Amino acid sequence: MMPSPLARPAPEAVDAVQAGLAVERLINTWLRERSPNLVPPEGETCTIPLGDATLLAPCRHASPGGFHAWGPCRLRLPDGRVVDLDGPADLARRMIDAAVPEATPVREAMKRRLLDGLRRSRDHARACAARPFEPTPTGLEQGLWHGHPFHPLAKSVDGFSETDSDLYAPERAASFRLRWLVADPALAATLWREPEAEAWIGAALARLSGLSRETMAGRVVIPSHPWQAARLEADPAIRALVAQGRLAITPPSGTPVTPTSSVRTVFSATENLFLKLPIAARITNFARTNSREHLARSLSAARALAALPETVAACGLDILGEPGALALADPAFEAVTGVLVREGPAGPALVVAGLLEPSPRDGRPVLAAIGASLATAEDAAAW
Repeated sequence: MMPSPLARPAPEAVDAVQAGLAVERLINTWLRERSPNLVPPEGETCTIPLGDATLLAPCRHASPGGFHAWGPCRLRLPDGRVVDLDGPADLARRMIDAAVPEATPVREAMKRRLLDGLRRSRDHARACAARPFEPTPTGLEQGLWHGHPFHPLAKSVDGFSETDSDLYAPERAASFRLRWLVADPALAATLWREPEAEAWIGAALARLSGLSRETMAGRVVIPSHPWQAARLEADPAIRALVAQGRLAITPPSGTPVTPTSSVRTVFSATENLFLKLPIAARITNFARTNSREHLARSLSAARALAALPETVAACGLDILGEPGALALADPAFEAVTGVLVREGPAGPALVVAGLLEPSPRDGRPVLAAIGASLATAEDAAAW
């Protein structure tokens, strides 16, 4: 009998699973960056120099793609003593010192950021493990927790407070109303996959906003994440446009949306649309804003895919289309207001990553936790 995926482990049990995977992610990222051609011998201990110490990492599974699995790691110190590795924070400090031997303010700032990122990843895992198990498209997306397998700051949002996470983070099962930029047409820049997309996307956003016709009359309505809208309001140039009556930033309104696996990409079930919103917080190290170049390239790819429907279908793919993008035209605000509109799936769809990544409850793939057999390579191939 398999353990129930509904079981909610104690925080310390989640921390142990998270710490083990964080160590694996750090080692695999280090090898990918420093020794990209190394495939460690499975079943043997790999020795990895880290400055004046050596990491002794037993390889439980060697992966051609670099997704190696490691056993409990130890350190050989300069005096020859071998001690246990004191978790991912210890490993992260040693890796940074090995990469940048000279003590500098930049090195110390990087240590602080990486240690803060590890803490945020731990908190993210705890929140995912505390969620009710929900094998639905939304539940599997919002429950994703492991993040980028080759990034030491995966699932870390630098700029969010604990309150922000409670309000907006997918792992907290957040749902919220957007705020809206209501702009004079001269202030707005739009891109459309085909001309007719403008009318139906405009109508969908109007419905989603819940704004009155009088408020929207003759203006362009641009969705904004509440976290980002609050920062736009504080900008003197934006306040000047509001004072001139050329721009309005509404309070939260309309039908609630849900964040997906990405904290800044939200889904509207009522309109079956995803909105890729800009957030100037560091998510996995980078501010997730949408530059004009980014939006233009997305729309170019969308046009190319829309012109090849038979080819796409013949590959067995169902690619979500991107019919348009909207932003304020001012170069100072394009990236922090640019929104990419993405069509939702035509039918029920599950996120494969949500089925295959290890669960923070017990480290097993969610697919196995819900009863699928993955004991052999044939089982995996069948799935």
